[in-house]
Amino acid sequence: MGRTPAYTAVGNLTTMPQSASLANRYTAQYDAWNRRVELKNGTTTVATYRYDGATRRVTKWVGSNTTHFHYFDRWQILEERLYPPRQKANFYQ
Repeated sequence: MGRTPAYTAVGNLTTMPQSASLANRYTAQYDAWNRRVELKNGTTTVATYRYDGATRRVTKWVGSNTTHFHYFDRWQILEERLYPPRQKANFYQ
């Protein structure tokens, strides 16, 4: 378990050192469309990602927090909402 990242044949980052502890590594899983769907620390899931039919990330779960991403018709992100608490995380103009 070195510090060197590992990639798939198509360039997806599958193992990477953790910035807080370079001796530890994260592992990533990708779907058939090369979108990251899961990030793990050993057997513990750190983050999970979901996408819509237009391949945009619409949900990210990290710990007990869920972030929803909202887009407008030109694929530009409009806002991110963080739950809990139910507040606007970021708004883009």
